[in-house]
Amino acid sequence: MLDLIRFQWQVRKIYRSIDKLSQEETAAEKKAQQAGANAKELHELGHSFFFERRMLEDELMLTK
Repeated sequence: MLDLIRFQWQVRKIYRSIDKLSQEETAAEKKAQQAGANAKELHELGHSFFFERRMLEDELMLTK
């Protein structure tokens, strides 16, 4: 039973991290657009967030 609770806690923690990262990405994109970032800069910004999200998703897969 304790293992199940620990597992659920770990999964929720990772999902919260993914949600937080998504919010940060949205805010960063808005800020970059307001600053006049071009398409390449926006792409690079999204790319960096993609890798962070991918690491969290990999962690989630290892948890299961």
